[in-house]
Amino acid sequence: MLTILISLSSCGLKAVYNRNTQLENGKNFKEELAAIEIKIIQERKKFINQKLKFHLEDILNYDSIEVEPKYILEVTLKTNEISSYTTSVGTSGRSNISLNASYILKDIESQDIISKNTTSTNDNNNITNNRFATYISQETIEINLTKIIAENIRNLIINDFIK
Repeated sequence: MLTILISLSSCGLKAVYNRNTQLENGKNFKEELAAIEIKIIQERKKFINQKLKFHLEDILNYDSIEVEPKYILEVTLKTNEISSYTTSVGTSGRSNISLNASYILKDIESQDIISKNTTSTNDNNNITNNRFATYISQETIEINLTKIIAENIRNLIINDFIK
């Protein structure tokens, strides 16, 4: 166990949310992530966009730290559903739901781009198992996918903050 701890510390591994964890410029991770104002660029599904915004706010500022916004995160979310299985009567039996998010993180004062990237995730919706609850099932899958997208965006932003 001691060997594992020594090897992890020697490779530069740091806990992201440790109280003493700081960026190269001496700023705290929590405060920098909390200073991100989130703007979702509306495509179609308002409900899913609102869920993504909620998940991003929760994951970037989980301690609800009150700070003045320094950055603006503009996110565009696109959803796509493709039938991947058709039953013998011609109805969709399974669909693949994918969410694609592209984002730009800018400094509010200088408008410099700090981070710009895309992330995507997908899942299958087996419609034949729940024929009468397809809308609720699809919505639940999309909500779960927004959680994954929010985590991916947070991780990508942290990587760009470290650089």
